[in-house]
Amino acid sequence: MRKAKARSVSGRSRADRIFFEHSASSIWEEDIAGLLSLIAGWKARGIRDLRAYLSSHLGILRKAIRSITVVDVNAATLHLYGATDKKQLLGPLGETIDSETLPSRIELILAIAECRREVQYESMARTLGGNRIDVLVQARIPTPGDPYPYMLVTVTDITERKRLEERINQERGLLLSLINNSPDPFFYKDKEGRFLLVNRAFADLTGLAEPDDALGKNDFDLVPPEIAEKYRADDRAVMDSGVPSSDIEEEHVRNDGTRRWLLTRKVPIMDAMDQVIGLLGTSRDVTSRKQAEIALAKERAILNALMDTIPDHIYFKDLQSRFILNNRADALDMGEPDPKNLLGKTDFDYFAKEHAQKAYDDERRIISTGVPLVNELEEETWPDRPSKWVSTTKMPLRNDSGEIVGTLGISRDVTEQRRMIEALEEAQKYAESLIQTANIIVVGMDPELRINAFNEMAEIITGYKRAELEGRFMFEVLTPPDRYPEVWTRMRGLMRTGLPRVFESPILTRSGEERHIIWHISEVRKHGAPAGSIGFGLDVTERRRVEEQSLLLATLVESSHDAIIGTDGNAIVISWNRGAEIVYGYKAADMIGKSANAIIPPERLEEARAYRERVLRGEDVARFETQRIHRDGRLIFVSLTLFPIRNAQRAITGIGSVSSDVTAQKALQAQLIRAQRLESLATLAMGIAHQFNNINTVIRGYLDILAADGSLASAAHGYVEGALRSLERSISITERLQGLTSSSPSALEDIDLAAVIQSLLPLYEKRFEEEKAGVTTDFTERALARANRSLLGFVLGSLLTNALHALLDRPSRAIRIRTRAAAGLAGLEVSDTGCGIRPEDQPRIFTPFFTTKGEWAEPGSSQARLKGVGLSLAVSQSTIAELGGWIEVESVAQEGSTFRVWLPAAAAPQL
Repeated sequence: MRKAKARSVSGRSRADRIFFEHSASSIWEEDIAGLLSLIAGWKARGIRDLRAYLSSHLGILRKAIRSITVVDVNAATLHLYGATDKKQLLGPLGETIDSETLPSRIELILAIAECRREVQYESMARTLGGNRIDVLVQARIPTPGDPYPYMLVTVTDITERKRLEERINQERGLLLSLINNSPDPFFYKDKEGRFLLVNRAFADLTGLAEPDDALGKNDFDLVPPEIAEKYRADDRAVMDSGVPSSDIEEEHVRNDGTRRWLLTRKVPIMDAMDQVIGLLGTSRDVTSRKQAEIALAKERAILNALMDTIPDHIYFKDLQSRFILNNRADALDMGEPDPKNLLGKTDFDYFAKEHAQKAYDDERRIISTGVPLVNELEEETWPDRPSKWVSTTKMPLRNDSGEIVGTLGISRDVTEQRRMIEALEEAQKYAESLIQTANIIVVGMDPELRINAFNEMAEIITGYKRAELEGRFMFEVLTPPDRYPEVWTRMRGLMRTGLPRVFESPILTRSGEERHIIWHISEVRKHGAPAGSIGFGLDVTERRRVEEQSLLLATLVESSHDAIIGTDGNAIVISWNRGAEIVYGYKAADMIGKSANAIIPPERLEEARAYRERVLRGEDVARFETQRIHRDGRLIFVSLTLFPIRNAQRAITGIGSVSSDVTAQKALQAQLIRAQRLESLATLAMGIAHQFNNINTVIRGYLDILAADGSLASAAHGYVEGALRSLERSISITERLQGLTSSSPSALEDIDLAAVIQSLLPLYEKRFEEEKAGVTTDFTERALARANRSLLGFVLGSLLTNALHALLDRPSRAIRIRTRAAAGLAGLEVSDTGCGIRPEDQPRIFTPFFTTKGEWAEPGSSQARLKGVGLSLAVSQSTIAELGGWIEVESVAQEGSTFRVWLPAAAAPQL
């Protein structure tokens, strides 16, 4: 078998032999059939990823590798591996598999499994001496059935190349690390301006998350167009000239508006043919320096503006007292339009000799001693103009080493202030004279609040002389003992805060009289330090008494239940008490400043105008009754008195009115009149009823005889029965008349109106259901009345019956019953959505025998189908009047009616 192999090797082609002889080559023999069988077994077991399988099964990989045998090597291979004899390299392929050789071994087996003709890979090998070498392996693989089942393998030593690549990678990594960690932005562009490389600083500058985000982009993608155009022009200038740019100071603006200042340098990049292929640039952020320069420029501009606009005279002099810098105000004061005209000159060129000499002597002293001259008041004299007063400050001018090189002076014209001081001194004399003659108390105090000044009015009011109080604590002498702690606390607060204080406090005069004084205490300061206090006191004793009387009067007015209203001459409301709010329903804020005509009915405006004219002429208009409009729109009756309002000079300035609501009294009067009329009618009805009863008795007897007579024809019997029915109705009317005139007293008790209503409603349930009437109740307001339960039940039944009659044929059929409560009153209310009552009929609804039903209703109306006598409301009204109450009605034709029953409230339970 080995001989056959030798023959096979010697039979390779001439080209193979030449290659074999001149390269580090070897011949490997494969057990093709065995290896392919092994691979087929792997696949049969479902192994598809051979690379992963061999990586995790090193024993299987070693078995596959051992099927390959090195059968021949050339001299170059011996030299590469440090062998002296072929036998040292021949035999099965090395079994050593580690992390460095594993990939190459797997790659070789995969190439054979995939029937590739050639394979190339890099691997690691070791010489016989143990040295590590990097090799490039190239192998030509025989296919199954090839008569020469040998691989021709070429091994190239690439150790130096790998070392060189590693060194290049290290240097490149070092360079990239240096670039990326540089605090200065770095960028590399191609000729088209696209970024090929940028560092982290450049990404931060342009607002990118990562440096790679800039790759492939240009300046137009990162900065505003106008900035990008400038960058592009600078790039072209550098690449076209091939000359690096000098440092360019430029403003960098990001798309988000962030601005930075950069110092940028750009260098062209050449290829091997000296052709420009790109651009390398570095920038340095000089924003802080630029901002400092801008700030310095602003400060210089501000200083120059200050120097030119400040009204004070500012000047700098050298050691010889020659001007070296003056502001505009100083130059103009010297008569020079331009400060430069003063350079090199001295005070002797402008001022009077004596003033110039004094200024020169002051400056020599400052230069020699270094002691400044501060706020010296001096008279500035001129040879050809009036003198003036200035406040001058001069100080030494020093260089960076601290040496005195001249003087700096600031002078302020205080001529007007000087005149003001003189005027102030005169004013102080005048003020002292005024204080002494003023009609208010003026007290001066030192920082300890001891009296050191006391004017004549203070002596008159307190009864003390200044000599008696001087040096004593003011409030200890003048304050009542019970008020002393309060006053002392206030004065101590003044001493702590230095703020003016105003407060009212009583004082005790020498005679023991208590007088009320409003004090205004202010701190007096001298040269910025507290120097005492001054108190001004206004005697308000008499005014306080007047105010107390006015307050009492105002309280009485405000507490009155009568409406007390004040108006001006044009009927504009100027005062509106709580009684007016109760009577008219408007709050004071609603009416003050508005016309009082808002509460006067239109038909009463002329009457009101006539009364107003009488009052403005000085007349008092005694109580008279008229009508006014409540806020809720209803008319109310008021009893009104009008009188003129006069000022301190007795001139009429407005009209006052006192009014009370007499609506309830008017209603009671009407009820009384109605009751008297009903009483007269009742007396008449009593006699008529008695007479009718006699007549009815006779007629009833005759009709009973006729009805019992069997000889009468059937038609006659019908007439008799009809006559009996009519007689029954006549008897019923007579009984009602007798009930109307009944005067028997009723037993009264405390009744919960809600309970009366609830006990009566079940009796009407069937009628409500038949009439399809919806009934709701509202007992929110609890009403306890002093009344008779049976009489109250009769009244409520009459109201419910009338409500049901009013709902006949109405589209909306609703009845609402609720309880009401008011001051001293308890009430119940029955409302319906029925036909309502016409306005002309409403005054007569409580009149006996008046009705709007039956034959008295409008022909063809629903009410014409009903029967009514006209006594239920009359009896109800008289019943409620007997119980001490009354009935109100509100009705709108074709909309509905509300009947409201008011009764005396039950007495509150004793707790």
